[in-house]
Amino acid sequence: MHVNLVGSSAADSREADDDVVARSRFFIDFRPSTMDQAGELLHAITAGRVTEEHIVGEIGEVLAGSCVGRTSAEDITLYKSLGVAAQDIVTARHIFHLAEQKGLGTVATL
Repeated sequence: MHVNLVGSSAADSREADDDVVARSRFFIDFRPSTMDQAGELLHAITAGRVTEEHIVGEIGEVLAGSCVGRTSAEDITLYKSLGVAAQDIVTARHIFHLAEQKGLGTVATL
């Protein structure tokens, strides 16, 4: 099973309970923001269910092959995304260039 958590982005809110966090292989987008904003992980740490070391790795480490994602069919992998502005900018730029190449969209003068 895989779980994506992308809705809450505040230390005092969460989308999954401590059992889900503790049972999962916990992946994140960026460690500093995770330790400030990932309510699911922070709550589980406060409850004594996990420690910061429960974080298996960042998504970029998985993509680069320096961190293993799923290790067995029984794994629950969990990805907590808080958003990284640099990723948003790169994605927007890519979409913009694709639209330009295909002649799509409307140019607006600001």
